[in-house]
Amino acid sequence: MPTTRTIIKLFGTVLFSGLFLHLNQAHAQFEWASYDWQTKRAKHGIKVQVSKVTGSNVKAVRAEIVVEGAVPELVALLKDFAYCSKWVDLCKESRVVKQLSTYEEIVYVYNDAPFPIKDRDVVVRSVWSEDQDTGRVSMHSRALDFNESTNLVPVNKKALRLSAAVSEWHFTPIATGGVLVESVAHVDPGGATPAWLINMMLVNSPFSTMQNLRSTIESGRYTSAVDIPF
Repeated sequence: MPTTRTIIKLFGTVLFSGLFLHLNQAHAQFEWASYDWQTKRAKHGIKVQVSKVTGSNVKAVRAEIVVEGAVPELVALLKDFAYCSKWVDLCKESRVVKQLSTYEEIVYVYNDAPFPIKDRDVVVRSVWSEDQDTGRVSMHSRALDFNESTNLVPVNKKALRLSAAVSEWHFTPIATGGVLVESVAHVDPGGATPAWLINMMLVNSPFSTMQNLRSTIESGRYTSAVDIPF
């Protein structure tokens, strides 16, 4: 049987690699501001919240952090698909399958889960946008359905292909300096893991991932990114 730590790590990979449950079209816009968010952890400048979602046994999760950097650096991090394995637990591979435009792409993500949990993979359509008034940059990802995804990337028998997913990232520059980073997700990693156990595991992995994001940005890895590439 998988350990609690193993399930936490797998859930974190599913959560922050874009494997997010898309229950219906209304959730695609993620009206998360109206959710009943309950703060579960607030430490080291990172806040993680969860909320019940009507019609689902799995809760939504929201994480936020302020980092010392610039919006283009954060965009560069998320678009550096090959670097996924360095800051997202268990992410073995992430690559662009098809560039649809300067602001839209189809991305494949493969997560190498520890035995005995089956690996997960997903093909998502990601769309970027920028608010010219606030400078806020957002990325919305939604998984392609099974048939559409397998036409682009053949099924890997070692992995469970996820075909229902949605996620959001938001990067908002702060007048006093730094960037507010927000990530919101409603996720079901599939397989036999029960919803009650998933809900217990919602806090640790988002927290760890935000720590990794901050350390990567503040290391200066992406300081050369001065423009938003769309």
